[in-house]
Amino acid sequence: MNNGGEAADQMVREALQFSEAAIKLTALGFKNSLAIALAYAKENPKVRGKSSLDRLLREGKEMKIIPLQTKDLAQFKAYAKQYGVLFASIKDKGAQGEKIDIMFKAEDVSKLMKNAGFCNIYVKKDLAGLDRVVCGMYNKRVVENSSRTKM
Repeated sequence: MNNGGEAADQMVREALQFSEAAIKLTALGFKNSLAIALAYAKENPKVRGKSSLDRLLREGKEMKIIPLQTKDLAQFKAYAKQYGVLFASIKDKGAQGEKIDIMFKAEDVSKLMKNAGFCNIYVKKDLAGLDRVVCGMYNKRVVENSSRTKM
């Protein structure tokens, strides 16, 4: 009978070792996946919504600046996040605080126009090859259909 007790003890010991090894492998895999996710987040920072001016300027792309009332900033933030526009807000220290400048990439203008219901969008470049004028035709039916589907 002593042999049966030893066999049971050995089976329990092996089951515990197996469980311990499985837990260690799971923890190691979880740690590595978090490390990969962190590295990915550092490489690919925010791609839409409010960002810092430094972040926008580091990309080296042409920027557009539009003035905006400070009361409309919250609405613009929601709109920019919804349509994938990365922007920075610039406050004028000397002004009363009623207006704010919004800086974003020039290539996002056509994206905003498309989402606002314009079609046949094309970009005219200047002599330096930079986007200068963005043109499009407003399609009222597209806007009406999209507002119906949101309800």
